[in-house]
Amino acid sequence: MNHSSSPSILNNTIVKGHTGIYLSGSSSPTITNNIIVGNQRCGIRCESSSPTVSYNNLWDNGTNYEGCSPGPGGISVPPFFVDVSDPDLHLQDSSPCIDAGDPASNYNNEPEPNGGRINLGAYGNTSEATPSQEIFVPDWYVDASVTSSGDGTSWETAFKTITEGIKAARHDNTVHVAAGTYYENVIIYWQSLKLFGEDKETTIIDGGDRDTVPIGIFVVADNFDLKGFTVRNSSINIKLEGSENATIAESVLTSDDPFTTAAGIHMNNSSGNMVTGCLLTNNFRGIYVSGNDNYIAGNILSDNDESGVVVGGSGNHIVGNAIYSSREYGIWLRPATNTSIVNNIIDNVGTGVRLACDSSNNIVSSNILSNCFHSISDASSEINVITNNLMTQGYSYHDIILYSSSPKIVNNTIANNENCGIYCLYSSNPEIVNNIVTGNRCFGIFADESSAPVVSFSDVWGNATNYSGIADQTGVNGNISADPMFIDPGNGDYHLQADSCCIDAGINEGAPDTDFEGDPRPYNVPDVDNNGDLPEFDIGADEYVPTALHMECFEVNLINVIDMKRYGAKRDTINIKGSLNLAEGTDPFDSYTDDVTVDITFDEDVITVSIPAGSFNEKNNFGFHYYCFKGKINGVGRVDIHLNFDECRWWTKIRRMDASGLVDSDGATIKLTIGMNEGTDIIENWTKKKERRRVKFVKFIEWPQIHCCHICP
Repeated sequence: MNHSSSPSILNNTIVKGHTGIYLSGSSSPTITNNIIVGNQRCGIRCESSSPTVSYNNLWDNGTNYEGCSPGPGGISVPPFFVDVSDPDLHLQDSSPCIDAGDPASNYNNEPEPNGGRINLGAYGNTSEATPSQEIFVPDWYVDASVTSSGDGTSWETAFKTITEGIKAARHDNTVHVAAGTYYENVIIYWQSLKLFGEDKETTIIDGGDRDTVPIGIFVVADNFDLKGFTVRNSSINIKLEGSENATIAESVLTSDDPFTTAAGIHMNNSSGNMVTGCLLTNNFRGIYVSGNDNYIAGNILSDNDESGVVVGGSGNHIVGNAIYSSREYGIWLRPATNTSIVNNIIDNVGTGVRLACDSSNNIVSSNILSNCFHSISDASSEINVITNNLMTQGYSYHDIILYSSSPKIVNNTIANNENCGIYCLYSSNPEIVNNIVTGNRCFGIFADESSAPVVSFSDVWGNATNYSGIADQTGVNGNISADPMFIDPGNGDYHLQADSCCIDAGINEGAPDTDFEGDPRPYNVPDVDNNGDLPEFDIGADEYVPTALHMECFEVNLINVIDMKRYGAKRDTINIKGSLNLAEGTDPFDSYTDDVTVDITFDEDVITVSIPAGSFNEKNNFGFHYYCFKGKINGVGRVDIHLNFDECRWWTKIRRMDASGLVDSDGATIKLTIGMNEGTDIIENWTKKKERRRVKFVKFIEWPQIHCCHICP
């Protein structure tokens, strides 16, 4: 179509040609309610044209759109024709093209029931249109053990395959899948569909022959929820294509051969999604993200051949994961901006975190990196912040290596690596502040002739050569060179001893508010002042807090998030229960309840509520002795905190408010954290994601050990 023509192209079915619709010149047609499928070159191709495109289904073309976009109501799903080979291009009863047309289009010629909306394709608004599903069934059931499929409306009449369940479902439905092995690939095209497996160890989708089953679960819809599956042996085990607000939780993504499974999960052009509580192992890449504002939180990624997590896009969050044994990278930004890489444990990988060219405004904070070829590599990037990380036992080369990059490197501990602590090449001019760089077997800080790092308030000591390429900075800008006095570095304990020279020896400028475990900065140790009149910030990843005043880690027994807004309420409720293990000789309560501040942290803001001294009340009910606080939060919601030290139990409830579950105090600190290894605390145990106009809280607590943090004065 060319020469400035502007027709209306409505309700056509175009299949298996070269190009479905080709526009050139200055044509500006209206293209609505069409099905365009299986064309070799392109579905809709525009050259110098300005079409109005809306409410079409383009699927499985060489390229669906070229030079234009889907517009409102556009979908990309299998149309489910009756018989495309015969051909009979009427829609099957399960087709997602039924009732998917422009709501403003006339549908009166369609037979009843017609759903009050036109079908897509050539039979829309004709007497041959496929009727709508008349009866709404919200739940469908699948069981591989049944002899033959029933109608899927109960376990007794379950379908035999997941594909049958998906085809029967509609938007906002739930498909329940019994334990068993399902040799099929699954396509998700209904909006807000939930796919729930009985048990992640025994409910298995197996791709088997990758030549015929390329993707285990292929998601082309929004608001999809998946939980409780093992998905294995596909070229990509789960792929999200242009999807938003999906959640993949409590599942296993794996392969018998990592060289034939490109990714456990691939999010392509997908945003606002969540992967949490999953095990991804033995894939080529664990998770590959191309999109914005996605959350990768609380997962275990082990033995994925090339990389644990690969991310491109902006505003993504990689939080609280354990990443082990990948040949190349633990986390690779290629490139990405405004990414948060926080509270991850990364061990035995090539490069722990790689910030590739043009990756900027990223934060790498509070991670524990060990046994890496490089802990962090930053190449040709800008304005990245590397802070609060513990980097130890690198088996070769350099811990932080910079190529033409100038990040802020603040409050890190870099110790006992085979080569160099911080290595600056090709005009790298980082700010190096409040760091401990010690025990490295070559250089502490190295700069080539084109680089000029600025070092201040750091302890560079005990390296084979402390400084190379720049003058010795000891005694300049607050820098020192003395034994930092870790508690037990031989066994991986890099906390500071009470008489460490790094206590109260840092500077506040650019320093984080907490240390790598979430202890607040600064902590003022009485009678210690190594930095004059400056605020009492410590050097290194750890902020010293007297161990006698610590409450030991305590276990989470129950975390329950009730999304009350699903039931018409205005706010959510968070219930958290656990057990305490007090440090020996600790008086747990007397000193800790004079002043309490509760911080409810969002992505965008912080609500801080001060609870006056004496607000905790001592109670004796039914033989139980405990302390409690109950009060409104700025008149909006309510927080209840119960501390039962006699029975070593605790409980907190945050009601009728949107909250992250982080509870802090000045006289005491009650931080609800989750760790994946004994003795390790991981902050950020609650993650918020937007789901339309609601806020959905996501929990991840199924780990071998789940421990929660400290109470300290």
